[in-house]
Amino acid sequence: MDAVLPPVRPDDRAVGEPHLEGLAVTGGPVLVDAAADQGAEGPGVGGLTHLVGGAQHLTELGHRRIALITGPLDLVCCRARFGGYLAALRDARIRPDRALFQSVPFQTEPARRAAHALLDGYHPPTAFVTGNDLQALGVIEACAERGLRVPEDVSVVGFDDLDAARSAAPALTTVRQPFEEMAAESIRVLGVVSDDPSPAPIRLDMSVDLVVRKSTGPAPGDSPRPLFPLPRPN
Repeated sequence: MDAVLPPVRPDDRAVGEPHLEGLAVTGGPVLVDAAADQGAEGPGVGGLTHLVGGAQHLTELGHRRIALITGPLDLVCCRARFGGYLAALRDARIRPDRALFQSVPFQTEPARRAAHALLDGYHPPTAFVTGNDLQALGVIEACAERGLRVPEDVSVVGFDDLDAARSAAPALTTVRQPFEEMAAESIRVLGVVSDDPSPAPIRLDMSVDLVVRKSTGPAPGDSPRPLFPLPRPN
């Protein structure tokens, strides 16, 4: 076996780690998403760049109460994104508030519940940065359930630029990953390391683009509150 490009991420604890441990004994190079594994070979999107860009966009719109919903902090990529979020707040001279942070799985339903918890706070956020587009869609769903308008009352930024981001209502402002460039770099790196019996780790942090759509807008004058009373969802 010359080299392996597994179709799993090392941040998938249920699948990635067992597969990677098995592949490691083959002796060939294994290339994974470097954003999730700091010791890995391969291209990845730096979490710091991701959340600095998304959160900076919100601070430029005047938001001061910016919440973060991201994945489990035992993942390298999530810790990096948390660091990027803090860096963006620091650059805007905003004091971080632990009450505005939630760590949940990268899925819509956990993010929806997390958004409700954050919006229940005494001084709720006017904007959300999320770890992926699925989480962002969960935030938008929670806002709709509370009678909050996106982006008039709450702004939302995602990450990935999935097809669902473009078809969301409203269309989602998100950070686009360069998937084609990452694939090309993966093939190139595999070609390099397969010729070296003991290659040093290669890490390539790819650049990202902020795609501004309809889910972000200027900060409202006051913290968002429901326009009309709604029963809380189960």
